[in-house]
Amino acid sequence: MKFQLKPEDHERVSNLCGPTNSTLKQIEKELKIKIINRGTKFKIDDPVGAISAHGIVGIWGIMATPLSGAGAFGTQALGALIIFSWVFITSYIVLKTLDSLVGIRASEEDEELGLDKAEIGIEAYPDFN
Repeated sequence: MKFQLKPEDHERVSNLCGPTNSTLKQIEKELKIKIINRGTKFKIDDPVGAISAHGIVGIWGIMATPLSGAGAFGTQALGALIIFSWVFITSYIVLKTLDSLVGIRASEEDEELGLDKAEIGIEAYPDFN
């Protein structure tokens, strides 16, 4: 069984540092819900909602800055593209290196059993069903 946060849980996480304007907040909420649904549709493994809370809403924050009169849209778009490229390339290199050296995927048996049980011999959440 995989643990998956509900859309309202993602909202609680991103509310910690999101915009305060109600219109911007509504746009942010809609973006997160759409991305969460897309991630589920394309089977993206993102159980804590990092892609929606940090990636998409982070880009939204960068692109919404010109709406407040600060920055130019083209400059903000270029910045978002540079950030995305850097993170993607760096993450790809690091993860491929780790995968080739030590492996980064648990076995199917360990996944089914649960990594807490498989690696340290106890269940982390025995009451969670």
